[in-house]
Amino acid sequence: MKTLAKLLLVVGACGATNATTVSNDALQPIIWRSQQLVTLDHKQLKCLSDNIYYEARGEPVEGQIAVAQVTLNRVQQARWGGTVCEVVHYKHRGVCQFSWVCKPQRVPDVGQYTQAKLVAKRVSDYHYTDMQYKYKTALYFHNNKVPGTWHRKSRVKLQQTGNHIFYE
Repeated sequence: MKTLAKLLLVVGACGATNATTVSNDALQPIIWRSQQLVTLDHKQLKCLSDNIYYEARGEPVEGQIAVAQVTLNRVQQARWGGTVCEVVHYKHRGVCQFSWVCKPQRVPDVGQYTQAKLVAKRVSDYHYTDMQYKYKTALYFHNNKVPGTWHRKSRVKLQQTGNHIFYE
């Protein structure tokens, strides 16, 4: 519990801004759908938290924010699904877009999962707008330890954060 309190204190001290105070700014909230902000209910926040946890636990907070932003960017595109849960569980030709979805998972580490939930909530509330802005066009990412060539063919590399490389 002390760790959670410290995490909340540290994240709360990051100088987060409320989305309603940002207007016509270069760092305006990125996550829009049909000119409306995406509203995440409890189920959608859980799917986003799960994706952050299983894709980016142990990564820097910015990497977790980037994974969340990719997920939300895909909701905007609609070809992966119209909700966070649809995007997270989307399969193309039977292949999961997020590999953890197709593999049995262990019970999450409480501390790391609590952080993933906090990041999901804060991203959905636009408290990380400046970091989210860096990933406003990112639709793909992979762990730099995973071999493969899909990312070298037609994807534009945006940046690497922690062990993940993000692409347009």
